[in-house]
Amino acid sequence: MGELNTGCVGCMGAQNESLEQGCRAHGLDVNELLKDLNQVLAD
Repeated sequence: MGELNTGCVGCMGAQNESLEQGCRAHGLDVNELLKDLNQVLAD
């Protein structure tokens, strides 16, 4: 997540938001993020 400059680890909102809500708040495409996360897990 740091690569995306979201700062999720220290964000109070991260405790109350879904991944989709967080993506929307940062202008990110949740489907692209999920694709990237799945690729990291597959490697």
